[in-house]
Amino acid sequence: MKSRVTFIDIRAKADFEAERIEGAVNIEDSWEEAPVYVVDDVEYYAIEDLLDNLDKTKGYVVYDQDGSGSTDIYDYMKDGDFDEVYDLMGGLDAWIEDGYPTVKS
Repeated sequence: MKSRVTFIDIRAKADFEAERIEGAVNIEDSWEEAPVYVVDDVEYYAIEDLLDNLDKTKGYVVYDQDGSGSTDIYDYMKDGDFDEVYDLMGGLDAWIEDGYPTVKS
């Protein structure tokens, strides 16, 4: 079943690769540095650039491990006129505790 939203995982890449929500996209939470992100062979040099180039008419759910660090990106997207954006309260920990499936590497 295809989800109607895209899950955006902001945890470190190693954590993302170890366990994640199926279909999630990883964007490390790093507002201070400007790492290069590659999505569909396009390079982005800051999280803001990547987020600004997402389709604002689609739905997104932002999450981290425990729900404590995803608020900044959620707020940025909400203020950036995304039509449908959610912050997964409790993060991946709550997702797992509630019995929802994950993908493990």
